[in-house]
Amino acid sequence: MTDKKSPITCHVLDSSIGKPASGVSVRLERLNDDGASFSSLATGETNADGRCTDLLPPQPLPPATYKIVFRPKEYFQGSGRKDYSMREWEVWRG
Repeated sequence: MTDKKSPITCHVLDSSIGKPASGVSVRLERLNDDGASFSSLATGETNADGRCTDLLPPQPLPPATYKIVFRPKEYFQGSGRKDYSMREWEVWRG
């Protein structure tokens, strides 16, 4: 059985309302060889279930440090709720 989703995915839940966060902008980055900067690999947006499963083609990734940057500000503004001034969240995996 072949997996049909990106090797790196995310799931965003809005814990303030207990539901998936649909429409959150997501950016996937990889740490450059200099060890100090990142390059953008892909961008996407969470679906109705709060998931982003299509950032990359379904193929193996080389070992590296990857970072997903979430931009929840627009999500909160679009919902009519306070955005808490959160512009970005970062999650690293190396």
